[in-house]
Amino acid sequence: SWQESVPFLMNGKTAMILIGNFFTETITNDMKDKFGFFPFPAIKPDLADGEDAPVDTVHIPAKAKNKAGARKFLEFVAKPETQEMIAAGIKELPANQNAKAPADPFLEAGAQLLANAKAAQFYDRDTNPEMATEGMKGFQEFMVYPNRIDSILQRLDKVEERVFKEQAKEAGTGPEVRVGEERIVLGN
Repeated sequence: SWQESVPFLMNGKTAMILIGNFFTETITNDMKDKFGFFPFPAIKPDLADGEDAPVDTVHIPAKAKNKAGARKFLEFVAKPETQEMIAAGIKELPANQNAKAPADPFLEAGAQLLANAKAAQFYDRDTNPEMATEGMKGFQEFMVYPNRIDSILQRLDKVEERVFKEQAKEAGTGPEVRVGEERIVLGN
């Protein structure tokens, strides 16, 4: 778990972690000046920056008994001033772009990073769970052994082809499948 990494970071045994702003709550005041927030190092500098940007959301269940009341609640939660209160309470960036983020150097750096990003995605929640698991393993392996990039990508290509071919069969589609708004053509 990410909590297991905290002692290594606090004791200077680890130099970097890829994690969300929620982590900053574990940093003691005497250590805050030793930590910084920065974009993930570029692997291919010619590619545009993309960021991993999860957002907490509130929804109305399909079978809600009081949909009118739920819509009013959603309107209230979406207001900039409400988003500011929520963001201050959970020490995260607000989902409403018209709301001000809490004064925090880590949140300010994160907001700037997102403002400069050309794309955002939350990989392990945006794909098939089996593909996400194998993709995260590949990412971890790459972090330790960057020279293995070609074999890692070949392995992930095989997993992708198998996983999405099975998913296409289950969905009754041909050699392509849609994941969210994305069209994936197998074998390409």
